[in-house]
Amino acid sequence: MNLQAPAAQNYHVNEGGTLPRPEPNYEVHDIESGFIKETKSWKITTAKVIHAQPWLESIAYRIETKKGTIVLGGDTGFDPNLTKFAEGADVLVAMCWDHQDVMDSNGENIGVLGTKNVAKIAKQAGIKKLILTHTGSWALKPGSRERAIGDIAKIYNGKIIFADELMNIELW
Repeated sequence: MNLQAPAAQNYHVNEGGTLPRPEPNYEVHDIESGFIKETKSWKITTAKVIHAQPWLESIAYRIETKKGTIVLGGDTGFDPNLTKFAEGADVLVAMCWDHQDVMDSNGENIGVLGTKNVAKIAKQAGIKKLILTHTGSWALKPGSRERAIGDIAKIYNGKIIFADELMNIELW
């Protein structure tokens, strides 16, 4: 995994790190866009989404079951491909790195989703429930989540959930 993308460097510094950002040690098996795995009770498909190309590729997952459909957006920015891929899903799990205005001013708005852009994708795709994950440290500040929910709700009318570690969420 290469974390030398300019936005990844900005995130690292903005979170208190120093450059160069150290590389993690991972063992990975890449899945290509369009991957399909299917059983009698579920189907998984994948789609490439915008993130930090050419340094990193990112994939979204769509899981369809008899009960409903969930899309895991992965690390991505504002991407028409994700909007199309998520169309008609019941649930979208999407990153929400920070408030859109903060990201627009500090250079972190490329390849990642902020409050307003995640709301636009959820609205355009017709999502019923939006689960926000992969948030920055801003989400821990008093009043910050409420502000984010307010900004998102101005664009998107569905249910909004901020995910926390080990949180159980009823999907349907």
